[in-house]
Amino acid sequence: MNTNATEDKTTHSRPGIALAAILLIASGLSCATVANALGPGAIEQLSVSYEKPLNVFVAGPEQAKRGILLIPGWMGLDQRARKLTRWFAEAGYRAMAIDLYDGKVASNPRQARLLMDAVDQAEANAKYQAALTALQAGGREIAVIGWSFGGSQALHATLAAPDLVAATVSYYPYGDMPAEPQQLEQLKGPWLIHVGDQDFAFTPDKIEAVEQAMSLAAKTLVVETYRAKHSFDRVTSDNYNRVAAEQARFNTSRFLDRYLN
Repeated sequence: MNTNATEDKTTHSRPGIALAAILLIASGLSCATVANALGPGAIEQLSVSYEKPLNVFVAGPEQAKRGILLIPGWMGLDQRARKLTRWFAEAGYRAMAIDLYDGKVASNPRQARLLMDAVDQAEANAKYQAALTALQAGGREIAVIGWSFGGSQALHATLAAPDLVAATVSYYPYGDMPAEPQQLEQLKGPWLIHVGDQDFAFTPDKIEAVEQAMSLAAKTLVVETYRAKHSFDRVTSDNYNRVAAEQARFNTSRFLDRYLN
């Protein structure tokens, strides 16, 4: 249930009734089935204003009216990121997952930390601009979505090319994010955040700070809260919570349907 947290710009949802089978609502298919139906997708390279080209994993129809940029968590462009890309492709999006690690994928948290800490934000922003420009081909409406490290980077990506992004979705953000109202005023669309009420990173004080900054910027923020921990929708995580994952998937689909044509 949504209740107004600030006048009419920010809503905050509390944990609600379990919703059965919402994970499959858009397609009626599991991620594995979607992968089989769509094939493997493809790695493409985009030119950026840095030495190395940008690798992106792309799936979905080129004639799609909607595009979505996916920013993986700290493990990098792993199999989960590719499955999520295929899921959005099956739902009708031109979907693109970005590789911030230049072809490297972490196999454990220590590697993930090293790769994440090595990301240069200015270079990442240039990559986001290139990816969003490519996705916008044909006049698509674009959303940005990310998980954990990618959840915080989703806001960086949106602000790297705010005129190209109609909506932003962050799952349990982890890491620094633009926080000043003057920065957030550049947003052209709403921002949805999914977070567990036991999240170690995006804690209540951080939620409150983001709500206040978005209110001062007069921008729309929706915070969906679940009875869950960090990484609650990652099947391989000890924190996996099927009910919360299904609710979040449903809320994401509903949010994007509302704000993208």
